[in-house]
Amino acid sequence: MARRSGKYALMVWLVWASFVSGQAPTALSAQRDQPNDWHQSWDKPYGEKPDASESSGKENKPPPIVPVKPVSRQLPSHDLPEMQAPSNLSSPNPGTGEVIFPSLQTPPSESPSDFSNCTRQVSWETADLLSHDFHLVCQDYCNYWTFRNIGCMALSIAVAAPIANTSADLSIRNWYQGHVREPWEDRYAYDVKYLGEYTYMLPAYFAVALGGKALQGLDSLTCDEGSWVGEVGGVTNEWGQRCIRAMAVGTPMVGLLQVELGSTRPGLGSSYWNPFNGSHGVSGHAYVGSIPFLTAASMTDNYFLKVPLFLGSFLTGWSRIHTDDHYFSQVALGWWMGYLAVRSVNETQEEERRIEFLPGSSEGPGVSVLLRY
Repeated sequence: MARRSGKYALMVWLVWASFVSGQAPTALSAQRDQPNDWHQSWDKPYGEKPDASESSGKENKPPPIVPVKPVSRQLPSHDLPEMQAPSNLSSPNPGTGEVIFPSLQTPPSESPSDFSNCTRQVSWETADLLSHDFHLVCQDYCNYWTFRNIGCMALSIAVAAPIANTSADLSIRNWYQGHVREPWEDRYAYDVKYLGEYTYMLPAYFAVALGGKALQGLDSLTCDEGSWVGEVGGVTNEWGQRCIRAMAVGTPMVGLLQVELGSTRPGLGSSYWNPFNGSHGVSGHAYVGSIPFLTAASMTDNYFLKVPLFLGSFLTGWSRIHTDDHYFSQVALGWWMGYLAVRSVNETQEEERRIEFLPGSSEGPGVSVLLRY
């Protein structure tokens, strides 16, 4: 009985197994974000493993090798691989599904305009002129602080010392004020005084130098062969520059002597030297007022002009004695210091005629040397 019931159970199990194996497999429902044609796509439904051939082919396929441009420190930033970030992405290729990045190219460089070229040229020429002027000032100082010039300074101080530290200065002052001074001369003396003012003369020198340079530029634009306008501009420009250089060379020494000698004005005390107790040991007006006349006299070889210009260098010193603002020794020291400063500049100009430094490059700042022999 038991064997029979076992046979019946085996037959029932076989019938049920044949029935289940004959039924078609039921498809899984597609996900919400799953495409309708998932069975034709590489994206299999959830839970189904990809075929072994597909997975092995994708896993074993090496990634494509992209040649990379070698990077150097001189390579522009827009050529670096990490800087090749596309601004706009093109549409995917329907055949391969790859996204093609547009090539990143630098915009073509625009040619510089005429204004930029002119500005660059003016900047280079200005740098050349400034470097040349700086060289001249350095050479002026070298000529000023020579043993000969230092000896001339020491000699002038030695000559002025007995005049200032005795009654000689006071005697000269009393004689002039009592016997020479005329009231009608006061107006001219006060007008001439402005030639010795730093605040007036130094801006005037710069204005004359720049004005002369402008005349030279105007002449070069209007006339190819040059004219009298360019000659006048060259002379005035040189005169202004040489006056500025003389002021730059002699002023430190004048200011030092004014304090070191320590003398006072006639209306405030005696002319005796009292070091570091006064600031009028040297007449600054006589020093400043002598420079423009001495410079102009050194620039001409015509004695009909040289002599009057040389005598004009004493005008500012005379005005200080006439208005009773300085003693004679103080005025004499001021004029002598101006003469030494102008002479140092003249020596530089003579050397410049033999060895001249000129702008040497049109493509950038540079200096060329011109030798004359």
